[in-house]
Amino acid sequence: MANENDLNARLQQGSEQVREQIRGAIDSYFGFLSQSVASMPSGGSEFTDKMKTFAEKNIAATHRFLTEVSQAKDFAELMSLQNEFMQAQFKEFSGHLQGLGEAYAKSAGGAPKGPRPVDTPRE
Repeated sequence: MANENDLNARLQQGSEQVREQIRGAIDSYFGFLSQSVASMPSGGSEFTDKMKTFAEKNIAATHRFLTEVSQAKDFAELMSLQNEFMQAQFKEFSGHLQGLGEAYAKSAGGAPKGPRPVDTPRE
């Protein structure tokens, strides 16, 4: 019985070490991804600025979700976290679409309407 308890304790310790390594890898990956997106030039238009902001928000939300999932105690908690994340993402995407649509409409509103007339040579 003592050997079985010792084996269980070592397995638990090993699995916790693996979880910590995975959490560290996830944190490193999302840190790199966030820095990469933040350093990208947006072009200065409202539309591209919004796209960049939304990408940064989505990266942060996904990172939080994976952190929470890695700490789930059981399958029921995992499914609850998944459900909450998906509902929040659908709500966010709806807001993103509205914001991008408004920014696009503004940028298209200042664009020329139709083709420019071609200059005809003078005789």
